[in-house]
Amino acid sequence: MQGGKSGMALHHLTGMPSADFLHENMDQLLASNSTSAEGLFSRILAADELGFSIGCGTGGSGEFEIGNSGIIAGHAYTLISAHRIKDKSGRDQQLVKLRNPWGKFESKCDYNDSSNLWTPAI
Repeated sequence: MQGGKSGMALHHLTGMPSADFLHENMDQLLASNSTSAEGLFSRILAADELGFSIGCGTGGSGEFEIGNSGIIAGHAYTLISAHRIKDKSGRDQQLVKLRNPWGKFESKCDYNDSSNLWTPAI
């Protein structure tokens, strides 16, 4: 497969139904008070709890790093799991565990593999 949507690829590989959730306004999606972000995360959690295969990806093209995040533009990822946790301050956090099929370009976002935000309780 040269490119496309990960949901379509998972459908062709497994024969299971798939759905795509697109959000064109990432600033709104990532805003802490966004109801659309909460709705999307609730869908992801429900699908994860049901054992669905979940793919995700970034928009754009050129396969360059977005900012200094370790996330690549125009790239597909596998969503391994989703979690709601309490951080060290007791605030709710929404986390997804992603796998980069390239096996390189680690996330530099909060809660990455080398983050000091992890606690024994998490």
